[in-house]
Amino acid sequence: MKFQAPSLPKEQKLMIALDYVNSEMTLKETAEKYGLPSYKTIWRWVHNFGLKEKMLSLQDEKTTPIMAKKHEEESLTEQEARDRIRELEMELGMAQMQVRALNTLIDIAEEQGYTIRKKPGAKQ
Repeated sequence: MKFQAPSLPKEQKLMIALDYVNSEMTLKETAEKYGLPSYKTIWRWVHNFGLKEKMLSLQDEKTTPIMAKKHEEESLTEQEARDRIRELEMELGMAQMQVRALNTLIDIAEEQGYTIRKKPGAKQ
């Protein structure tokens, strides 16, 4: 049986997507908060609305509540680990798409005569 996204008004979908992006909750936690059967729905809304996906921080783990929470839980269940891997794979995919989009933007700008990338063999 294929999952069917709930038919919510566009404004409510945007509100939920913004809540996820602006909070420290995971996709799964946000889906549970709003009673959605799948976290993939929220990821799709974030993508469709063109919102910037959360970026992982390299700050000290003690300052990031999500990371601190993960360390408190000594072991994840197998299903939680699979869910986390899927979430990380989606985040990686989004980051790769952003890199491709930025490289395409730079290529187009350079075709228009703007110098952005450093050329090999440039004077020092």
